[in-house]
Amino acid sequence: MYRIILIIAFILLIGSCASMKKPLPVNEAVKVQYLHSKVNSKYHDYSPCFLSDGSSFLFVTNRPGTLFNYKANCNSHDIWLAAIENIGDSAHKVNSIQNNSTSDPPGLGFNTNYNEGAMCFSSDFKKMYFTGCNRADGYGRCDIYEADVKIMKKEIYISNIKNLGLSINSEKWESMPSISPDSKTLYFISDRDSPSKLSSIEFDEFPSIKYTYERTNMDIFYSNFVEKDNKWMPAKKLTKIINSDENEYSPLICPDGKTLIFASTGFEPNGGGYDLYYSKIDSTGNWSEPVNFGTPMNSEFDDYYLTISTDGEKGFFSSNRKYPNLYLDLYQFNMTSIIYDVRTISWRQKTIENVEIIIFDENGSQVHYINRGNKQVGIHSFEWDGKDENGNDCKPGKYYYQIFAGDEPPDLPRILTVKKNN
Repeated sequence: MYRIILIIAFILLIGSCASMKKPLPVNEAVKVQYLHSKVNSKYHDYSPCFLSDGSSFLFVTNRPGTLFNYKANCNSHDIWLAAIENIGDSAHKVNSIQNNSTSDPPGLGFNTNYNEGAMCFSSDFKKMYFTGCNRADGYGRCDIYEADVKIMKKEIYISNIKNLGLSINSEKWESMPSISPDSKTLYFISDRDSPSKLSSIEFDEFPSIKYTYERTNMDIFYSNFVEKDNKWMPAKKLTKIINSDENEYSPLICPDGKTLIFASTGFEPNGGGYDLYYSKIDSTGNWSEPVNFGTPMNSEFDDYYLTISTDGEKGFFSSNRKYPNLYLDLYQFNMTSIIYDVRTISWRQKTIENVEIIIFDENGSQVHYINRGNKQVGIHSFEWDGKDENGNDCKPGKYYYQIFAGDEPPDLPRILTVKKNN
């Protein structure tokens, strides 16, 4: 009898140990703050995305003022624009907010009566990729679209909207695009390998928390762009190192082109629901084991839809930690420790021109002049080695580069960073 009691006690001990969660690491390099109430509402506010100068961002909301979805008898999810102003090392003040439905020319249907969702920009901010649901030219519930973009101060002009086709989209559900800094790889979420079928009109861009937990195979896919053929290759699923047996969400390929941030319910440690993780790809194409961002970025609730500035110092993400099971809010964060370098210099050419590149520091002093010679029409990119014109390593910090191609107007300066050795 005594032996039986010992065996039962041992089994219970093993079970309790197996059920214990690993504690989340504490990330002291991150400060998190609830975003200003002029942006957060009593509705869903999620999927933030920086604009070029970092002084404004897009996000998705279903608050009053969005277009009405008569089929679902509720507000649709639309993309809105917010302007922000730095007022401290971790706080942003919202100056204004408006529904961004401007298009050039008008009537192209950027925001519709159905749902629009997660979006991203190319590094030159001339292309936008976004989620559109239940559209006449769609292949599934939600598809990924491409559009030309012109950013004028706090206004965005959208034109030439087109579905990216069956190399990326399917008869299932595709969403949450993220384009690499060289514009040659698109990452996104798809449930195409899921055995479940969608039966509810509520499941569009933003699936209910309960439903995503019950379904499987929400995975991260990617597609490569072949410029000589001017087309996207058939999408492939990322490795099992990234895609767990549960659900992945909201991928973000960082400005270094090597760091992937995403949300998942399938890795440990996990604080609860979706947690934010990052992984890095090496020179051989292998991804590292995902690393949890820890607290305060992650919580016992759902944390996802992260966007980060080019310099890696600040960003936004979405969470339901304030109102669990009700709606998502936007949070801002600042980081005192940068997890990547930004060395990719990229541009797109409309004509064959001689290309000159000037790299300068924060004071406007020239650091490096590069002449790339005559370049063909299309997308070009290369990695800066972080050295000045004399071949010396540049000190850690922010740098900027500007492209001059023939008589074409130069692009706005874009950020490069040199990270500390540690």
